[in-house]
Amino acid sequence: MTGYWYAAKDGDGDAMALFKRHYSCYKYADGRKTKKIVGPGEYLVVS
Repeated sequence: MTGYWYAAKDGDGDAMALFKRHYSCYKYADGRKTKKIVGPGEYLVVS
C-alpha cells in the first residue's frame, strides 16, 4: 500500500510498537506481555 496507511495482521511488530505507546494499551500486573491489539472476531489493523 502507498501513503500513510498499511494493513497489518494482529500482533504485527510495527503495529504492536505503535500500540504499546498508546494510552489504551493494557499492562498486566503480573508482567505478561500483550500479544494482540484487538479482541476476537474478524478485524483489520490499520496503522
